[in-house]
Amino acid sequence: MATALWRAGIHYRQCDQYPQILLERGKVIADYEQRKAKIKADAEEAARQIGGNADLSESLLEEVTSLVEWPVVLTAKFEEKFLAVPAEALVYTMKGDQKYFPVYANDGKLLPNFIFVANIESKDPSQIISGNEKVVRPRLADAEFFFNTDRKKRLEDNLPRLQTVLFQQQLGTLRDKTDRIAELSGWIAREIGADVNHATRAGLLSKCDLMTNMVFEFTDTQGVMGMHYARHDGEAEDVAVALNEQYQPRFAGDDLPSNPVACAVAIADKMDTLAGIFGIGQHPKGDKDPFALRRAALGVLRIIVEKNLNLDLQTLTEEAVRLYGDKLTNAKVVDDVIDFMLGVSAPGIRMKATPLTPFRRCWRVVQPVRQISMRA
Repeated sequence: MATALWRAGIHYRQCDQYPQILLERGKVIADYEQRKAKIKADAEEAARQIGGNADLSESLLEEVTSLVEWPVVLTAKFEEKFLAVPAEALVYTMKGDQKYFPVYANDGKLLPNFIFVANIESKDPSQIISGNEKVVRPRLADAEFFFNTDRKKRLEDNLPRLQTVLFQQQLGTLRDKTDRIAELSGWIAREIGADVNHATRAGLLSKCDLMTNMVFEFTDTQGVMGMHYARHDGEAEDVAVALNEQYQPRFAGDDLPSNPVACAVAIADKMDTLAGIFGIGQHPKGDKDPFALRRAALGVLRIIVEKNLNLDLQTLTEEAVRLYGDKLTNAKVVDDVIDFMLGVSAPGIRMKATPLTPFRRCWRVVQPVRQISMRA
């Protein structure tokens, strides 16, 4: 469009006239924030007109804003039968693959509609809408097929396949890791008063959804698909929830696991990784942290502190190390893990007059007791 203006010989006396000329003559909104605000307002109105609320996540909104210069917001739909597929898989397809905005009803349920942004003001918008509906349908059909296929067998049936996937060369397979998580989850559950059998069961099933068709195709659905498949298999609800929440917190400010069983599994998974990687001497160096050990350490601390769990960091680390048997080569692994965890907590905490009771015993081993709380 801007090229067309150049060919037309458009002239202006001052530079600040250029955006207005682009807007009036070239149908180009040059200002990024103006485009973003227009997309947001138009999408909210489009969703309101069909009785819903648009999922305008900031990252996707910014990406779409950068893709268009003359945003035209349109509403499309898909077949209601696809709503039988877990909403997370449908949303992953719409947002990740197609850059569409999903629409939710007031009760939080996904509607069979989506909002997208075209870069042209067509005389016949129905053709653009129809084209986008045709594009998204095969992806939703794939999700439906994967979901139905995966449910033909129990989640537990995927355990043997975990033996074929390497966790780390010296530390064994994902099946080895799963067995350790199961045992450590049960140990933690016993310490914090959670259901030991449910925690052990959740730990055993924790990585099974990685072997499903759905997660293989839509990787961001790991955990949540484990929850859906566990519910389909009739597993206890706190087991199913634990499968979904085992990776939490994923980032600063993320939600923590919601029940004691989920807390046990989330801590066990992270502590197993910390013990294993430090146990073979692969400490993070500089800004290189391929196993996300800093995130794991902060996650464990946040869960213990904010959930006020009665866990001793020293004995927790010793138990995680013990489960590796003779695989570990670092004789100082327990001290190294604890030093690392308390060290990386420095930028993630702030001083506050709230005693960190669960850590008092273990901190006597490494440093004087401090009164801290995790930063929100």
